[in-house]
Amino acid sequence: MKYLGQLVAGSQSLKKLSLKWSVKAGQGGIEILASALKTNSTLCEVDLYGCDNSAEVIAEALGENRSLRSVTLTCCSIGSSDAIRLARMLECNTTLQELDIASNNVGDLGAEALAASLSRNKTLRKLCLLENSLSARGVRLLSAALARNSSLRVLDLSSVSILDHEAVTVNAVLRQANAYGRVRLNWHHVDLPELSIVLAKNEEIGEIHLDCTTFSEQHFQEFFAALSTSASVTRLHLRGQVAH
Repeated sequence: MKYLGQLVAGSQSLKKLSLKWSVKAGQGGIEILASALKTNSTLCEVDLYGCDNSAEVIAEALGENRSLRSVTLTCCSIGSSDAIRLARMLECNTTLQELDIASNNVGDLGAEALAASLSRNKTLRKLCLLENSLSARGVRLLSAALARNSSLRVLDLSSVSILDHEAVTVNAVLRQANAYGRVRLNWHHVDLPELSIVLAKNEEIGEIHLDCTTFSEQHFQEFFAALSTSASVTRLHLRGQVAH
């Protein structure tokens, strides 16, 4: 890793670096890379998919790096304490546009810290939090933060399972924060009437995930009628049997 670190630190041309499953914990490799990132001024994208225990030192490096636009930390064993460090980084970083921390264990505590940072960050465009042990509370906190953040365009929470009795509250937060179209959720039958209303108002929603297993025929009819008039939806994901 020391040779790669030397390359990253001194490169004047390298734009993208992918190290999927390449850096093992406890060998000092991630520390070498993080140190190099502090001085590198050309890299725009770094993918550390599967590099365990990398979040702490990468968060520190991103506090100083001014060139990176996209960082992937999927499957990096990120817990709530690591998410808090990343949140602190987002409060001061002014160049990062995409952060993917899917398939970790951020939890609601980490989501709370990230939500607070979104109230201050003005440059992040996409935050992916798929498969991160979030509950409806975490979804509410993150969605509510968008009321104070107009720069984040995609907040991907589409793996979170929201129970029927929680959906009404989540919908209310999305409405108040004007977050429809920016938050990706896996919509269930109790959400569909609200989503249909939003689509009918022609609000910008680019991607929709639907769990079709419990939709009534009336809800389906209303949704597809609204969808047929939408000029913004470009991707539709259906899960479960479509019975109607």
